[in-house]
Amino acid sequence: YDLASEIELSRAIRDADRRIWTNPVKQAGVLDKLPRPIFVVGAPRSGTSLTEQIISRAPGVAALGETMLSRVSTWPVGNLGPAALENVSAFDPPGATWERMGAIYRHLASARADGKTIITDKGALLHLFVGALARMMPNAKFVWVRRDHRDIALSAYRAYLSDGNRWRHDMHDAAAYLTAYDEMMHYWQASLPGRVIELQYEALVSDPQGQSDRLMTLLDLPLQNMSQMNFGTSVVGTASFAQVRERISPRSVGVWRAYEPWIGPAFGK
Repeated sequence: YDLASEIELSRAIRDADRRIWTNPVKQAGVLDKLPRPIFVVGAPRSGTSLTEQIISRAPGVAALGETMLSRVSTWPVGNLGPAALENVSAFDPPGATWERMGAIYRHLASARADGKTIITDKGALLHLFVGALARMMPNAKFVWVRRDHRDIALSAYRAYLSDGNRWRHDMHDAAAYLTAYDEMMHYWQASLPGRVIELQYEALVSDPQGQSDRLMTLLDLPLQNMSQMNFGTSVVGTASFAQVRERISPRSVGVWRAYEPWIGPAFGK
């Protein structure tokens, strides 16, 4: 597992993003295009499935779950690194055709939205696509779900995740990967003021109503009564399928402490 190469990719994407030329006229012209996407971004086992389920209970919202639509719609810009963006003239006028890629995404999402005007899309690797998706769809918002890295590492280690999450097999790899993940998201927060909403998992499970009210307000969605929300019939196609059907509870917070001798040193504690 080449952790260094994986981290270098995220840094290359950030460096390339700083050089992208953007046409502000075309950006302004697609603010009202539908469906309006809300991307739920977070590392595996951070609480993105729960967050998507909460958002999708609002009227007019369709939960798409984990899709490949971000990858399919951005295929002209490859891995989003400097060489790929250079190939599509993204650094100089007239720039890349972000609005066309956005139209492709919306077309594909509409086919799954069942007529609803707002969709949610989640995924563990969406942090790499935030900049591209923001340019493609200026009305998109991003919910960054954060959780204590040590609880993520333990949960990912115990879950059967795909080879794309091979950092989970070693606590030092997990610490490095999750730190790089946060660095990437902090960059998008600074680059896209007001569009990246940070949601702390620990706060959500400790105060579901308060955090839900804050989140829905920032997403321009109606408030919901969390005490009446039933997740028992939720369908989630990830390792979170069982947990998301349970009542929201903080019992999974700080579970890593029972394994502190094996987890703590990798995270500097």
